[in-house]
Amino acid sequence: MRQTSLPVAGDGLIGERALVTGAASGIGAACAHALAAAGAEVVLADVADATPVAEAIVAGGRQAGAHPVDVTDPSSVATLVAETGPFGIVVNSAGVLTERALEDTDLAQFDRTIDVNLRGTFLVGQATLPAMRTNRRGRFIAITSELALTGRARYSAYVASKAAVIGLVRCWALEFAPHVLVNALGPGPTDTPMLDYEALPDDMRAAETPLLGRIARPEEIAAVAVFLAGPGATFITGQTISPNGGAVFA
Repeated sequence: MRQTSLPVAGDGLIGERALVTGAASGIGAACAHALAAAGAEVVLADVADATPVAEAIVAGGRQAGAHPVDVTDPSSVATLVAETGPFGIVVNSAGVLTERALEDTDLAQFDRTIDVNLRGTFLVGQATLPAMRTNRRGRFIAITSELALTGRARYSAYVASKAAVIGLVRCWALEFAPHVLVNALGPGPTDTPMLDYEALPDDMRAAETPLLGRIARPEEIAAVAVFLAGPGATFITGQTISPNGGAVFA
């Protein structure tokens, strides 16, 4: 049978080259660590400095390097991929969180949220997916959000951007099948600097964790990304996988 994806079970991610955007902190950093631990050589890309994360990975005996990128800028993304690609695995984790009531959301805030979360995903996909198709193998994982499935008051710009990412994933899964598998990863509340969980009101914190009584650790989300990138996920594409502690049943 013709190989259409990554190596067979047992090979892990050894020999794979992975790109993680938004890798300087939070879920992106955890994904970079986890992919490296599974054997992949990881390129960490962020508008912030991802060097400390890359250095920690290298100190653990794995391969990693940090590179600057602005995912909203086509030339920045193109330069990154030209200098460091091609990739068999891409995890697009770069994102911003915006909380504003509708009447208090100005266009600059809305545009920035759409630019990073949606335009950024589009540009990273546009720069990496065609080479995967040419190479007849690859995995693209776009980080979306549990809130794209549920909605939330005061988060309309953020939820709209993340729901649109799911739309991109469904289209790309069709467009790049059968050799490239494209999925969305929609975490529930996760202990990252972006969430600032401790600052949330008590009622919101309780609502976030109805079954497990806690929010996720970044490495728990990263474990799902590694699964989607690995040899155990060869029949999964066009899906939104949402590790959310039981907050959403979808």
